Amino acid sequence: MWYAYMSRLLLTIGAPKVVLECISRVNRYMRTARQTENNVERNKLLSKSLFLLSVYSEHEDAIQNMSFDENNDFSTPEMLGKRSQSNAFLCATHIYIYRSLLDVPPQTVRTYVAETFSHVSAFFAENTGNFSIWPAFIAAVEAYTLEDQASARCWLDRATVFGLGNRALIRRVVEEVWRQRATLSEASGLEHGKLAVDWRPVMQELN
Repeated sequence: MWYAYMSRLLLTIGAPKVVLECISRVNRYMRTARQTENNVERNKLLSKSLFLLSVYSEHEDAIQNMSFDENNDFSTPEMLGKRSQSNAFLCATHIYIYRSLLDVPPQTVRTYVAETFSHVSAFFAENTGNFSIWPAFIAAVEAYTLEDQASARCWLDRATVFGLGNRALIRRVVEEVWRQRATLSEASGLEHGKLAVDWRPVMQELN
């Protein structure tokens, strides 16, 4: 199932604990409570998740800078890379929450998509290592503007340089979501940003 596959993708560095908790609760809702169409439970989960992310974001500097070692240098490429990963997870989790719980069209989360890829770029400006797959993937499937899709392709080129396994599947899913959105746009006359395409059934079909 898609949630099992995405759980494996989450086993990467850079995700704050509060982010993992929010994602886990949303996944649980999608597997169970969603079937009952319980809007009260959905809205409660939405409100609590957004509140927790807001609190973490507001106090992120203090949380990440906590250390007994007064000589820690938080301006090193390694620390800046960790910050970029953390910020990307925060932005992508907003995308995931809004798309999963409210099924909003991509234009509603476009700001978070752009911000996610801004943090991806910031990471690669300081590091040559691998960027966590999950936040960039969640942003990529919702990218519909030329600018955001160019950013997504840049990340995909880096992430799938070896062209094997999970990373090759990621590219196929992203490009298929884009293709389906373009097809729907042509058939309906609606702009791409107004058309929601769920990546989950696409992943199930291609996996």
